[in-house]
Amino acid sequence: MSVYSTRWISTLVALFAFRLAFGLSSEFFFEDETQIYLLGLRYYATGRWPFFGPDVVWTKSEIPGALQALLVGVPLNVAPIPESPLVLLNVLSMGALAALAWYLSRRLPSIPRWLLWGWLLTIPWTLQFSTHVINPSYVLPAAIVFFLGFFEAVPVFRLGAIAPPVAYFMMGAAVAWIMQIHMSWPLLLPYAATAWIGERRHGMRVLVAR
Repeated sequence: MSVYSTRWISTLVALFAFRLAFGLSSEFFFEDETQIYLLGLRYYATGRWPFFGPDVVWTKSEIPGALQALLVGVPLNVAPIPESPLVLLNVLSMGALAALAWYLSRRLPSIPRWLLWGWLLTIPWTLQFSTHVINPSYVLPAAIVFFLGFFEAVPVFRLGAIAPPVAYFMMGAAVAWIMQIHMSWPLLLPYAATAWIGERRHGMRVLVAR
């Protein structure tokens, strides 16, 4: 392994450690953080399948789906320590941000890679909402996957970095993920519709296949 590769890997490990430390030191006992953690803790303690996720205060209901509780509870099954859900969350968020940095470096090759990667992994809003257990933190990885798929699905934006069928799958999987986490998922539907309609010049067969 070259010296450059060693330094690059060491830098990414240090950034991951910084992000994890930030999440571990963030406020935990606000109502939202406590509720999300308790959803996973209940699944871990009882083993009962979670059919519902976070509360929706203004409708006095719950978001259907097991994903939020599983994202907290499964890490506790793997490593029964309180910090394990934060480790998984930071792996997911840093992996998604790394994918975004890789994509932007292909789209904007004139910008130094160290600037793109360093900025995306340390900007305050992604540190605040991607490093500690609160449901918007779990939205960020799926949102990045969605928009990577969107840009590769729309012909005018396409770089060819991701095959169109994979891009459409990424958008669909991301919407399914966010539906179980947060009420913001309808905001993604116009983007998905725009990408799908953008393929109309290829004919109805392609539209149906997508």
